[in-house]
Amino acid sequence: MTAKTKTQSGNGKKSLPSHRLYLVQERPGGKAHWIEIGAAWPHKDGDGFGIRLNGQLTMRPRKDKDDGDEGL
Repeated sequence: MTAKTKTQSGNGKKSLPSHRLYLVQERPGGKAHWIEIGAAWPHKDGDGFGIRLNGQLTMRPRKDKDDGDEGL
């Protein structure tokens, strides 16, 4: 998805997203790698956003073992 991604608005016109979504991966040496994963459009009433993601999200139950993700 790029900044040129468009979506239908309520009036039949296409609009550009107001924001892009990124996955930021920390790398050794302190340089982060930013991967664009989607885009967001503000709701007409100004309260929140519609979000379109590239790919698929999957949710799985947490295991009882300590997997080091307490900070999430």
